[in-house]
Amino acid sequence: MSGRALTVSLALAAVSAMGVALASCPPGGVTDALVHREYLSLPGFVEPHTPGSGASGVEMPTTTRVQQILGPTPNLNQVSYARFSLPRPDPTAKPRIILILVPGLIGGAGTFTPLAQQLVRAFGGNLEVWVIDRRPNQLEDLRGALYAQNKLEQATPDLNGFLDGIQFYFPDQPGADVNGNGIQDPPFALPDALGGASPFRQLDQNDARFMAYWGVDTYVRDWKILVDKAREEVGPEGLVLFGGHSFGTEWAGVFAAYDFDPGPGVDAGYKKIDGLLLLDFGGPAGPLLPPTHVAYVAAVNTLATSSLQTDQVFLPSLLGVSLSQLGAAAQLEGLDAAFRPGLPALLQRTSFY
Repeated sequence: MSGRALTVSLALAAVSAMGVALASCPPGGVTDALVHREYLSLPGFVEPHTPGSGASGVEMPTTTRVQQILGPTPNLNQVSYARFSLPRPDPTAKPRIILILVPGLIGGAGTFTPLAQQLVRAFGGNLEVWVIDRRPNQLEDLRGALYAQNKLEQATPDLNGFLDGIQFYFPDQPGADVNGNGIQDPPFALPDALGGASPFRQLDQNDARFMAYWGVDTYVRDWKILVDKAREEVGPEGLVLFGGHSFGTEWAGVFAAYDFDPGPGVDAGYKKIDGLLLLDFGGPAGPLLPPTHVAYVAAVNTLATSSLQTDQVFLPSLLGVSLSQLGAAAQLEGLDAAFRPGLPALLQRTSFY
């Protein structure tokens, strides 16, 4: 049995054990093409330092680079997620189960697409999968991918649009011909949110100092909003499950253990869900000696006010590779897979060394 099939089997067994009867798939089965995917956003937890909070004297400004991606007055207090479902004959019918998943390290909602489609099919529409995009995903510069997608979705697909997308994210370097046209192309600029045109915007540490305040409390309160919405969807007889993959299993465990009551009472996360699904990791872990509250606040203040690139509010690289470049490559690989199915992956056709 493949790892993915085993994962699905375990998930089905776990939910069945909770006493939920599973409906059969529609006659003839269900294909990936019938699984509906939509990307949605809800107002998230209002962290006062974050752009868009409206907190006078506290909200932090955004830089030109951020505004070129998101516009002059972005609101980053949002919780975004991809929702996978099957159309139901009765549009007012509610799903019986909603599984909310947190991606792993540097992952996004798209990484769960194959598993989400498989689970939704297996449950015949009784289950929906909602995959979280963490707050930093809002800061991705998607212009190159959206431009290329538009070109590829034309009646006659324009493959030059895909090449332009490559040039947007990975402009020619001295001695390199990225587009394969025999010439050194200039960086490819696209319209930005400020009404001008600019190349790919890779943010540096000073573009995101407000992220110093995006600690555990901010993230889990975002996800509580999503859990509450899921509970409304399934009703009192339905199930809301919470889980994650890899590093996302740690986040899922933290959510379940979290006390949302800032006072002496207890408002536990585990009471808001009906079960945990931990995929490919061991759940939460933390430092043996966590910092004191005073030390934590001091570290946050340093990160929020520093102008030094060495004071990092986000991880700039992984194994020596820029995370922004990894994200850009993922945009292009996703487009390549969507429009050239069955061929070797873009990564397999590209020489990086």
